[in-house]
Amino acid sequence: MFCGLRFWYWNDYSDFHIIHLNDDQVLHEAVGKICFEPDIRREDVRYVVCLSEVNEQLVHGKVLVKTSLYPALEYGDLISLYGYFETPFEEEEFSYKNYLRIFGVSSLFKLSGGIDLLQDGNGFGNWLFQFKANLITLIESMLQEPASSLVGGVLLGIRKGFSDQIMEEFNVTGLTHIIAVSGYNVSLIILVINKLLPFVPRQIRFYFISFFLIIFMALTGFTASVIRAVIMGIISLLALEVGERGKFLRVILITGLIMAFWNPAFLLHDAGFHLSFLSTLGVVYLSEYVKTDWLTEKLGLREAFVLTIAAQLATLPVIVFNFGRVSLVSPFANLLVAPLVPLSMLFGFLMIIFSWSSLLSFVFVVVTSTVSYLLFGVIKVSSMVPFAAVDFEKGKIEYLLGALLLNAYVIFRFRKRK
Repeated sequence: MFCGLRFWYWNDYSDFHIIHLNDDQVLHEAVGKICFEPDIRREDVRYVVCLSEVNEQLVHGKVLVKTSLYPALEYGDLISLYGYFETPFEEEEFSYKNYLRIFGVSSLFKLSGGIDLLQDGNGFGNWLFQFKANLITLIESMLQEPASSLVGGVLLGIRKGFSDQIMEEFNVTGLTHIIAVSGYNVSLIILVINKLLPFVPRQIRFYFISFFLIIFMALTGFTASVIRAVIMGIISLLALEVGERGKFLRVILITGLIMAFWNPAFLLHDAGFHLSFLSTLGVVYLSEYVKTDWLTEKLGLREAFVLTIAAQLATLPVIVFNFGRVSLVSPFANLLVAPLVPLSMLFGFLMIIFSWSSLLSFVFVVVTSTVSYLLFGVIKVSSMVPFAAVDFEKGKIEYLLGALLLNAYVIFRFRKRK
């Protein structure tokens, strides 16, 4: 009920909202600030602009602007732009309009000329994203592609440098989550850190992990997806450590309710929210039914495999319905890369920290590159396995029900065996 009221309020566009200007075929002069981190692609850049004026009239609302890479603009810059307001497209299988609503964007702005910089951005947000941009530049100067994009992905959540072929290999093997920020990924990283530092007292490890996660959130810009991933990851690990899973169900549900109330588009249109929420439930409640006595506990391999199977079982219906593809090699591919992902993050982080030292930076560059290319080798070989992935038609209820039935059957078999 509360989410319904919030959704009604959230969609109650006032007369001053820019959505009323969509598709009016009128040339407008708009003024606003870049209010999200610039989305830099290989051939263009996309800015989310919070508008304050249109044709010298006060307005409110966010637009997405696609333009050339140069001149480069930064978070917080006050700009003026000329062009037309357009409604984001909607297709049978994908609604760009609903996707942009996750970020509060209601309009596309088609430029009819350049963008004028009125005032440079300032403040903590501007400094933070500039610092992140400097880190990306440093990583790119120390590592070659695709290793630099991998380290940038696991440390900073960026994807801009991967070729279409590499992204397809990630998709086929079900390893896209490696370069995305998810609750499962965060929990896996925390778990492996715990396994690598068993000699460190638990309390000190807790402070170390907390500090690491704060730095991680800061470097990725404190975005909603990052904060959500860290929260879900911490809940998963606490539930597994404490063991009282019943209490954590209420915590997970309340957390999801708060997030949905804050932005109803998470619940309605954000597949990332659905995957993060369900993977957390899977890690907490399904991991105990996965039998892996045949697998060694060294380097946390058994736990990594258990988390992978549990998370993928829980998210299978959403993956089938939203993406129309299931990777059959994903569990074993995840098993092989599980130790490599936190290692690439660790050595990539040390590479940046010791970039001032020629000798140490060289050592960590070599180690990071080696780990990265091992990981890409696993992905390449796994993607070449016959029938590595099965494609379905997206948005079909019958496939969703089939995935749910398969899920229920596997859980029943695990519980009966247990």
